[in-house]
Amino acid sequence: MATFYEFYSAHHAHLINVDDVRSARVRKREGSGELFETVIEFKDGTERVLPGQNHLKFISRMSGPVFPATPGFFVLTFHYTDETPSAAAVLDDLNLNREPILAWRCGPHGAEPIVIEGQDDPADNAGDSVILYPSGRVLSSHDREWPSIDAWAKDVCEQWTEWREKRKAVA
Repeated sequence: MATFYEFYSAHHAHLINVDDVRSARVRKREGSGELFETVIEFKDGTERVLPGQNHLKFISRMSGPVFPATPGFFVLTFHYTDETPSAAAVLDDLNLNREPILAWRCGPHGAEPIVIEGQDDPADNAGDSVILYPSGRVLSSHDREWPSIDAWAKDVCEQWTEWREKRKAVA
């Protein structure tokens, strides 16, 4: 199965087959001062230059081996809103994004879940994204753990209060 890296330039989407990449590196863009670009070398000897340096991180993450997941693992994502959540509201299907994990990709920071829609991490810590195990245990990417989805939902409500206070302080 091929893995494609999608990026946008000039309002057009482009795809790169990560399986065809021999190497990728970042260099300073010639004559641009502090601007960088990513140089991708393909197995056929051709190169492609992309503006910016973030591409390297994504390509290296996507090039790790992929292993099928055991059924029963899910990525749970809850996005904060201005409305005070209750544990019941966190678990409501309208508020909680529950994606089955299809496979795991081994990357530089450990195994990352692969889901159908792509992982939807909340921006600016405006929510929580965790993994639900078949046993009911919940684990975050920051090594936090809860014994059940209900315990996680209660914690999400407490974290929302802290998030709201930080937003008030900034406003």
